[in-house]
Amino acid sequence: MGKAKGKHRLDKYYHLAKEHGYRSRASWKLVQLNSKFQFLESARSVLDLCAAPGGWMQVAVQRVPVDHLVIGVDLAPIAPIRGAIAIQEDITKTECKSRIKKLMGQHGCRAFDVILHDGSPNIGGAWAQEAMSQNALVIDAVRLATQFLAPKGIFVTKVIIHLFPILILIIIIIVAVIIIYCSFFAW
Repeated sequence: MGKAKGKHRLDKYYHLAKEHGYRSRASWKLVQLNSKFQFLESARSVLDLCAAPGGWMQVAVQRVPVDHLVIGVDLAPIAPIRGAIAIQEDITKTECKSRIKKLMGQHGCRAFDVILHDGSPNIGGAWAQEAMSQNALVIDAVRLATQFLAPKGIFVTKVIIHLFPILILIIIIIVAVIIIYCSFFAW
């Protein structure tokens, strides 16, 4: 039997998302992380990578200060969210970086305080392939984070752990290097 999707996924996070008007059950991952670590309340700028349908953008807009910048990027279109900017681009392409830089300049943003990534490829059913593709998206997100994350900024991502523990270790090391680099070197 396959994994239940959409209206057939009736766990508590699905219901909580619907009750609070969030576009996805994944919104609750970010709500829980932020409840524990309180990183959105002090953020002046947030970049959400692989953002469709926009649930994490909704959470970010609700929790960042009033004069903020929230940008969401995805290959798929993202319906408008008041207080956020949606870009339909591929995060691996130069055009995406250029559009982000342009928006940053227009809003007086030198770097992002928080970069979020909750992307997953649409493979369906091929768990091992999906895990590998998702981890490749994480690496792409880390690459963007090295260019756009502020010193002492926060990078939040999801990693599917499957048969690739060495890849996971490499990702953890890369993220640690980014954190150390951003902590010690100014822009």
